[in-house]
Amino acid sequence: MSNHEYGALEKTWQFMETKFKIKIKIAKVSLPIISEEKFIKNFVTKFSSKTKILFLSHITSPTALLFPIKKLIKIAREKNIITIIDGAHAPGHIDLNLKNLNADFYSGNCHKWMMSPKGSAFIWSSSKFKNHLDPLIVSHGWNKKNKSITNMYVNNLKYGTVAINEWSAIGFIIPTLPWGGFPGNKDNDIQSGKDFVHNSLFFESVENGIVYSRFRMSNLIDPLWFVTNKKGKKVFKNLTYFQIDKSIINFIKLGLSAVI
Repeated sequence: MSNHEYGALEKTWQFMETKFKIKIKIAKVSLPIISEEKFIKNFVTKFSSKTKILFLSHITSPTALLFPIKKLIKIAREKNIITIIDGAHAPGHIDLNLKNLNADFYSGNCHKWMMSPKGSAFIWSSSKFKNHLDPLIVSHGWNKKNKSITNMYVNNLKYGTVAINEWSAIGFIIPTLPWGGFPGNKDNDIQSGKDFVHNSLFFESVENGIVYSRFRMSNLIDPLWFVTNKKGKKVFKNLTYFQIDKSIINFIKLGLSAVI
């Protein structure tokens, strides 16, 4: 890791170092950075045959540096080094394509530039390592003899700890976020003041409201605000189309995908 990482994550790795007897090597990045090429060259010199993991920020918290992680990930992969990227400040701030980056693990916060509720975040894993991820709390859903049972609990958000509210919030924020910026600009280049930044749906004024309803209408039909990971892709795709063209047809498609 570099000497520009977030303090809490530095302590996390120090905890791992103590518990598992690993050795952390700090790659000192001096300021100012003269060039990307020189930065990569100096950083790679810290790799050795014993290096197993590269942990690095996409955008650093204390110094706001945008590291050239794509090139470093490529070099690390060639050396069979696992890459773990802290992308807390990236989503909604810069163009982000996780498949193109090709990291082994990537985590990002959504409550910063995407303006979702606090606690909204994600972790992405390459297909090679996705089966290495486990929930922090294991409950009834885990079944060592029958994997299909475990998968059923995962699909229905009943495995470990799942923040249902944050999941739904992120899904609805992604398609609506670009519409909070100045017309014609991307969501990571909004070019506008706080009236747009903090009002992604263009309300005329700040509004507070509470919806009173049963949490679920039945075991077969979910309310619009209860979107599971199983149907999320379809719902959020139709929501994006509805944001672009608020036609009756798109509204019906959105409603059907959400409740059925």
